[in-house]
Amino acid sequence: MNLLGDKAVVTGAGADRLFEAGVSYLACGAYSLGYACFDRLAGDDLRVVYNKAVCCFGAGDYERCYSLLCEADRLLPIHPCSAPSALPQSLLDWEHESALPLCPMLVTPFSPETESLFLRLKAETAFRLRRYDEVRAIAARLGGRYRHICNLIEQIDHDSQSHL
Repeated sequence: MNLLGDKAVVTGAGADRLFEAGVSYLACGAYSLGYACFDRLAGDDLRVVYNKAVCCFGAGDYERCYSLLCEADRLLPIHPCSAPSALPQSLLDWEHESALPLCPMLVTPFSPETESLFLRLKAETAFRLRRYDEVRAIAARLGGRYRHICNLIEQIDHDSQSHL
């Protein structure tokens, strides 16, 4: 028995309600309850796997988070979104300067915004696990536009210089 009872996979309308409950728990910082909701949903949905990863990140379980993000990576579209975002420039500027948001993935189909949300979480998680080459690769993939990822790379460079 887990937090929400039987672990049987829920489908149909019940799955939609369970997903919404998981999003609500996640948004409120109740990571274990959010994870329990998402864990009862089919594991082949990018949104479900990503949201489980966010729950793990929020709870400080970076290894599990990274593992889930790698699983989510396999669920990404073969040709990731390369279309520019439809956001106004002022919001894009804010997005590029803001800290990592721990928000759920709701949007489907995959969009430039969800791609950057995914990659930003993966970069932060890789940094915490000292997978610095991956942080650099993600920064390059995102074009160096995100201040918090640039700060991570500066920290990596500073740490590597201090060890010389």
